[in-house]
Amino acid sequence: MNNCLSCGAKLYENITIYNLFKKPNRLCDRCKENWDNIKLDIKARRCSRCLKHLNQDEAYCLDCKFLSAHFNLMEQLYCQFQYDGLMKEMIHQYKFLKDYYLCELLAHLIEI
Repeated sequence: MNNCLSCGAKLYENITIYNLFKKPNRLCDRCKENWDNIKLDIKARRCSRCLKHLNQDEAYCLDCKFLSAHFNLMEQLYCQFQYDGLMKEMIHQYKFLKDYYLCELLAHLIEI
């Protein structure tokens, strides 16, 4: 029996032939739903470089246009989650409050 990596709730999973050889669940259903809700919608109209939302007439966001005039930027950012709310709090806790136990949760979420 494991605990949810996000909230610490006990995870109960009956062993069946279907889940015997798969990785165990690391998040409870409620936390999994919360994390799924903040996943980035790649199908929305976004800047191809930084993934910010764009207006209909823009190919790149104004930030990327300005920065590319002054710096050599990477071609594409890759991210799975919106950087607000739950993810922003998690990154803040990990980086600035030194909650290093969160590395297992973050690795699980970004599928390392």
